[in-house]
Amino acid sequence: MANAGGRWVTYYGKALGHKPGIQTTICAEHKISRTVPPKQLLFQQPQKVLQKPWASALKDAKQAPDVIAIYSSTDPSTFEGLVDSLEAVPCGTRTLICAYSFSHQVLLRRLLTERGYTVGCFKFFAPDEQTAQDFGTGAYWFVVHTSSAKPHAAAGDFIDKWRRACQAMVDNFRHDIGKAAVENVPHYGRFRIFDGGCSTPIKAVMTRSNVGLCRDSGRWFKLGGGGAPIFEWSDTTNVPAEILAVLPAATDEGSGVDASGMQPMELHRYAVIEWLGGVIADFLSRTDPGASEVHGEEVPEVQSEQAPAAPIEGTPGSQGRQEQEIPATASALTERPTRSWHLSRSAGLTDVMAMAVRLGSPAAPGQVSLADARAMALEWLSNKGFKDLSAQQSCHQSTPEGEVTVETDGATVWAMRFDDRKQMSTGAIWRVELTLLAMQPGCAMGLRLYQLRDKDSAPEPTTGVPGVVGKLARGTGLHEGGILLDPRARRLNGPEDLQWLTSLLLLPQRALSVVVVSSKAPRGPDASIDQLATRLVGLAHVVVIDHCQARSLAKAIGDKHAVFGNAVRVYRPGLDAADPAGDHPFWTFSGITLPPRISNLVAEAACCFSLEHEDLEDRAPSFRQVRSTLSESRLASLKSRTDTLANTVSEERELRLQITQELEASLVDANSRADELAAQLKWVQEELKAVRRERDAALDDLRSAKHQFGMQYQGEATAETDADDPVFPDTWDDLETWVEVYAEDRLVIHPQAAKAARESIFADIPFVYQAMSLLANEYVAMRTRDSEDDQPRIAFEEAIARLGVECTPIGDAPSIRRYKQDYKYRFDGAIRTMDMHLKRGAGTDETTLFRLYFTYCEETQRVLVGHMPGHLTNRMTRNA
Repeated sequence: MANAGGRWVTYYGKALGHKPGIQTTICAEHKISRTVPPKQLLFQQPQKVLQKPWASALKDAKQAPDVIAIYSSTDPSTFEGLVDSLEAVPCGTRTLICAYSFSHQVLLRRLLTERGYTVGCFKFFAPDEQTAQDFGTGAYWFVVHTSSAKPHAAAGDFIDKWRRACQAMVDNFRHDIGKAAVENVPHYGRFRIFDGGCSTPIKAVMTRSNVGLCRDSGRWFKLGGGGAPIFEWSDTTNVPAEILAVLPAATDEGSGVDASGMQPMELHRYAVIEWLGGVIADFLSRTDPGASEVHGEEVPEVQSEQAPAAPIEGTPGSQGRQEQEIPATASALTERPTRSWHLSRSAGLTDVMAMAVRLGSPAAPGQVSLADARAMALEWLSNKGFKDLSAQQSCHQSTPEGEVTVETDGATVWAMRFDDRKQMSTGAIWRVELTLLAMQPGCAMGLRLYQLRDKDSAPEPTTGVPGVVGKLARGTGLHEGGILLDPRARRLNGPEDLQWLTSLLLLPQRALSVVVVSSKAPRGPDASIDQLATRLVGLAHVVVIDHCQARSLAKAIGDKHAVFGNAVRVYRPGLDAADPAGDHPFWTFSGITLPPRISNLVAEAACCFSLEHEDLEDRAPSFRQVRSTLSESRLASLKSRTDTLANTVSEERELRLQITQELEASLVDANSRADELAAQLKWVQEELKAVRRERDAALDDLRSAKHQFGMQYQGEATAETDADDPVFPDTWDDLETWVEVYAEDRLVIHPQAAKAARESIFADIPFVYQAMSLLANEYVAMRTRDSEDDQPRIAFEEAIARLGVECTPIGDAPSIRRYKQDYKYRFDGAIRTMDMHLKRGAGTDETTLFRLYFTYCEETQRVLVGHMPGHLTNRMTRNA
């Protein structure tokens, strides 16, 4: 809609007789490239086209709009942010939301209803009366009813299951784009019945167009063949009966709606998607059936049965419609499971973060003493309302807004526990446990942060480090592993800094997360990144790199774990090449300002990773552990005094009374600790069982991988080429990637040029890649040569002769008023006129006629390509 400039909206206004026309404001978070819609739609220009989030534009608007139309993303993980932004919609404003597929709109509508919104019946737009629109931009539309009541947060148990369902769906179609997405996405979660050619009907739940699970036997299958489908069964990945038992049954979905506006068919589809995302994803993560079985490769012990295609159950518009021929494409049901980076939202005590750092600078760690750090911590507590706390003795204070308990031996250890009750009315209490330990040299700090949640809908546990950490970072400095922990983001300057970052990421003993922010903005990201670094000081390193540094980093750690363009990635400790990409979460942003939503997600991931150390109590001991240790120390001291100083009966009685009190306090802690250890033991035993299952599955996967490698090596052993030689593809699929890899910033292609290439019918696609390679290499070398060096010019002339093209100025078309706008393109914020072109052939045959329009930028020494491979408009042609 934004790309079309919103002009087509006015067409409907004219058709409906709306006077004086629909007033439109188009909002897009990224820079938009307007296309030219058909002439019959050019009734009225949009009043505004804004490059900003729609919620921000709505907040700045002087008058509330009549209608808000929101295009949702193909990525369900963005739906939470979309629903959050609906709070900016004025009460009563008619709000329309569109989704790409039936499954997308089910996930979005279910989240909306859980958050307290009411939704209207959905509408879908079919290409014809017999076919439903399954996947596409604007395929499904519905109305969201806003009310005066403020929407509430989703329950923790629901949101965890909903997120798992979204992640499973994203993983299932991670590599599907274009036609593959159209073929596969609509089938996710659908029930199908195959009958006619089988002895008994096969009832299936589908995950792709050609992959499904038998609901009766729990066996996975692929559909092959051209006419009637052939079932290829896998006997090694059966789903157990107890898991099948919780699969929602096929029901008569009817046509009614519930109080929130959801139809029974939608609730049934959501239940199936939730089942796939929760139960099946968990089962596969523990059994890992292997790519060779149901992932589209060779299937052992295949049993084939033929059956005609059957109607798909529960799909809008499916009545009277037969399923088309099922393609025999192969794709993975799931990838290797990723580790979670989300904090728990369930009621109870939630671990939020753990931290262990040294105070001072790495060069002079002995300059900060325990007394210095303790004074800053007491000052922070004083600002919270807890004054006159003893620095040398254990003590306790309580107020309506919180409670502080201090334990210390007066010399080497000082620990405090602070319960902040300011959010208690909303269902949460924050608990900060800080331990300061005198060392030789200097002082160390351990910190634990918890959230006590009395209900699932309590405030989110996502936060930053407590204020006392920031105070210590500014006052004394913090360091870990010999690296200063700066409350500002570190911006890399040269190869040495990049080598430092690479070594840090791959360091096996790294304890902290690393947040890498990549930006293509000329001046890099703004102060929002420094605010993120302050928020995570002591918890993670925050590093900013530019586009060139991102490419170099990718070469060092691999593309799977790289961060490109305008994006941010959080690397958990122990980065390994075998890690799934999802182990190190990744988000994109504008390259300048980091949105609060992404900042919160980054903080949550860093907090979650800080809790993954093998022995958390040893790295950052809890307050209970410290108090138990101090109690044991005091108990030993009292026993010693009893043996040496108890000269009178009264002194002995007093000392034994103190010992009894200490023993009773220790017993309470010991019993509590025993309960925790019992629960941990039970969890560890379950984890051990899961690890053993994963080990067995990994061995199967390894054997399968070895077999696949052997087969691949036999087919490719004779096809080796020099990796440094340029490759000239015969499709446009990876055009931008090819330019980035082989042109190495010596040539830039405009998005409109890439679009024109993909829409063209030019036959010799590799020839176009060769022409771009000529410009990026021989032409740039000629333009940047020394005045006395004539060899680059000779090399360029020989190259164009070999390629059979001419390189000439364009002529007077860019100066003719009627055509000059077609030759102007915006690069890096500046308008550039295409004054040169490579050409081959003449006439009007678009399959053979070649033109590549470009200009050379002296400042950046780059070739800027504005259009290819056909003619631009001039006096002699109309092939625009």
